[in-house]
Amino acid sequence: MTLKTPTNIDNTIENILQFIKFTSIISIYNLKINLIAITFNLQRSQQKFRELKR
Repeated sequence: MTLKTPTNIDNTIENILQFIKFTSIISIYNLKINLIAITFNLQRSQQKFRELKR
């Protein structure tokens, strides 16, 4: 039993780290997508503003 416990702890830590890594990657991709959307909306707003100024 004493030999098994550290392995369980190691596995648990490994699983937690994998989960953190996975969620971090998803968060980074979401941020990239949001940044693209913001940039697109900003360009569209600038275009509409230029059209209104004429």
